[in-house]
Amino acid sequence: MDGKRTLIEFKTAASDFEDYEVALLDQVTAYKLAEPEVRQIGVCVLVKTKAPKICWHRTDRTPDQVVEYLEKAETPDRTVCFLQAGRQMVQAVRIR
Repeated sequence: MDGKRTLIEFKTAASDFEDYEVALLDQVTAYKLAEPEVRQIGVCVLVKTKAPKICWHRTDRTPDQVVEYLEKAETPDRTVCFLQAGRQMVQAVRIR
């Protein structure tokens, strides 16, 4: 867009995203890490209503958001596993 290298994330939803929801999209942060030369980020939301509409949001990722994402992605101290107990699946979380 506007001659700048742009990352566009396409989403579908029942309603448009709020600004805070756009800011919380971890997938956008992962893409930004994969393509650091991106200069701007756009989120295109296809709103699936009776009369569908397309909503655009511009966003960016701060260094703090990137660090927060990396910390979430690299949490080796928490292991989640599912155990079968008879016919029932049980979720076990181990925190070191």
